[in-house]
Amino acid sequence: MDNQKSQLTDQNPTSQPVHVTEKRKISYWIIPIVALTVILIVAGLVVFSMVKQSVEKSSTVQQTPDAQTIIPSQQKPAADLATYKILLNYEEKISDNTYTNGIYLLDPNNPPPKKILDNPDYQTENNSQFINLKFTTDGKYLGWIRAGRQKGNSFEYGEINGSAISNIKSVKEDWSPYLENFSWSLDGQRFAILERVGEGPEYSYRARIFDAKTTSQIIEFQIASTARQHSVNFSWSKKDKLQAVFVVGYTPTEEYKVVSYSPNGNKEFEKMIYSVESNSFRPIFDISRDGENIAFVKKFQSGSSYRGELWYGNFDGSNIRKLADTNIENCTNASPVAIEPNKNLIIVGSGCADSVKAKIISTNNGAIFTADVDTISAVWSADEKFVWATESLYNSIGQPVSQANYILNFQGKVAKKFDHYSSAVVWFPNKP
Repeated sequence: MDNQKSQLTDQNPTSQPVHVTEKRKISYWIIPIVALTVILIVAGLVVFSMVKQSVEKSSTVQQTPDAQTIIPSQQKPAADLATYKILLNYEEKISDNTYTNGIYLLDPNNPPPKKILDNPDYQTENNSQFINLKFTTDGKYLGWIRAGRQKGNSFEYGEINGSAISNIKSVKEDWSPYLENFSWSLDGQRFAILERVGEGPEYSYRARIFDAKTTSQIIEFQIASTARQHSVNFSWSKKDKLQAVFVVGYTPTEEYKVVSYSPNGNKEFEKMIYSVESNSFRPIFDISRDGENIAFVKKFQSGSSYRGELWYGNFDGSNIRKLADTNIENCTNASPVAIEPNKNLIIVGSGCADSVKAKIISTNNGAIFTADVDTISAVWSADEKFVWATESLYNSIGQPVSQANYILNFQGKVAKKFDHYSSAVVWFPNKP
């Protein structure tokens, strides 16, 4: 009404005044000022709420890692260990001075393990043991190295039928006693063995590829020729490449290099990814199951203090970066490292120091779970829900404190504890 009255007044000539009852007038600026004030207050409250939530979320990731934030793909329901089976190299005590050895099957809910393959050379002059157990991806074959004192090493494998190993085949090196490693092709139809050739400092390495069905050799070729080196790890990648890590030289520096070859013997690349003074700490390298990534721990000493750093990147040496600081002590030369099959997590043990715990670290953002125990060796289950951890602890004066095996969940919590069975284990690739 006031606006209408103003308009009427403006439209009448001054010679014809109109008399109206005078009321308090409202300024035209009051309404937009009030509206703007309300908008600013509401916007400020919204921004404050968003900032608060962001800070709280950041604090949660850094201080108490949330599995949904770190690894959304790993939100798995609680698993029943009764559906899992583990094979391991195990020494079983028969009497005070008599032991037997072989490959044993462990039902996590019904220990101890039960022997399924005997080792007749155990406690003999040759005293061989089964090491480096590996399944093919489809679970058809299980392979291992029989390491012996007198007869040298040989590669053996058998078919898995339920809980039995049958149709065992063997491949022995022709003239090298140094069969060091092996790997299955992705389709499980071939396998490659890595051997050191020659004696003294002037030796090299060769790879030999075989047909898994017939054990016939397909090809052999030199994979490294530099003197004074030894292999650290060996794998057959999903891109059908043979890949290895070597340490080269001992004085004054050690260089760690990665090499890649096609199955026909053509070199793809050879790159140095890390070097360290020869009197420093030698790292352990783990290659992801697909052969595309690599992880290791750098160890540093300052006076009587030690620290470790987990580094992770592509196998070819690109994009290698520090992920996180790790626990480390001087009771061991290196920290054990195990990359999860899907590469979301890496478990890192400090070695063998009492009261120090292993860490499980996200490859996405370096966030950390602290495990309930430490480990000198770790093996992930194929579905990534569990880790077989071997703990062997010593106090500050070198006395043994604890030896045990554990099954941990993927956050490092103890799901099962066992006597000290073995670190040479493999989970069934598919739950039988």
